[in-house]
Amino acid sequence: MKTLNLLLSLTMALALIGCGSPDQSASDSSSANSSAEDHGHDHADHDHEGHDHDHGESGHPESFAEAIEQINDMGNKITSAFAEGEPDNAHGELHDIGHLIESLPDLAKKAGLPEPKLEKVGEVTETLMDAFGELDHTLHGGEKADVEKISSTISTQMEELQGML
Repeated sequence: MKTLNLLLSLTMALALIGCGSPDQSASDSSSANSSAEDHGHDHADHDHEGHDHDHGESGHPESFAEAIEQINDMGNKITSAFAEGEPDNAHGELHDIGHLIESLPDLAKKAGLPEPKLEKVGEVTETLMDAFGELDHTLHGGEKADVEKISSTISTQMEELQGML
């Protein structure tokens, strides 16, 4: 049941990150489901046309370590852009990072991490999706996020992941 709840949570979080367009307004998000899990906007009718989900030069990660490295690099660019007041500079990365984060549990399992660490990877995955989701919500006209707090959360979660290598 815990695994099912995690998968449902991840599915909801993934609806958040990886969708949206730079011109999506706050009014677009007001018509959405207002539950906290989907951070107030729905992507059921949104497609990904024109967005190629590029994960950088290295493409989709082949290993848990590679995924962590890519998420760390993209996360640094995203949080820096928000801290500098230029979130549009990391718009593509903000949407692409969700696909990398969602790969963590499978890559951790593939890497042979023991069950307690796999559970922790699931928790970290959910926390990262929520953190980047808050930034995505802000980017698309939602309430302004506390970038410093979110950056701290992301940093702490990345340290957790790096400690598992």
